[in-house]
Amino acid sequence: MNICFASLRKRINYTDVLEYGMDVFYECFRYYKDNRQDKEKGSNEGYEDISIIDIEKNFDYNLKNYDGRFKKYKMKSDVFFKENINMFDVIYVDGSHFADDVLKDCRSSWAFLKKNGILILDDFFWKNYKEIENNPAHVINLFLKEINNCYKILRLSKFQLFIEKTK
Repeated sequence: MNICFASLRKRINYTDVLEYGMDVFYECFRYYKDNRQDKEKGSNEGYEDISIIDIEKNFDYNLKNYDGRFKKYKMKSDVFFKENINMFDVIYVDGSHFADDVLKDCRSSWAFLKKNGILILDDFFWKNYKEIENNPAHVINLFLKEINNCYKILRLSKFQLFIEKTK
């Protein structure tokens, strides 16, 4: 993500950045979820042995040099988007991997992304659910059909899909 994100730095003045997941430097939303949510739906995230407290400590450590340049929220993405009034230049989505959640996060993020903004969808090729329809790529592709002719693909890396909102 760092190489791709660094290349974006040259393209846009990203003063309004929203991220849910890990590691961001400006406007920051941390979507906390108990890994049991995905586990109950038939998945293993791979982080079940790490406590949410340790994840938050690591998150805080990663941002310690950027104090005053970001806001940290601890709430579910649904709640954040219901309360949010801000538009963003960049939104990096790394929340739940379950299809229903991914689609909801894509739609909500798109609604608050500025024109010419960048939407980064993490774990595009993540496939830990037996049924393909339950994995992120399936619903991300459905979402792309919904927003047809309103975006362009900037990059598809090993893990992330980068799209620009054109309309």
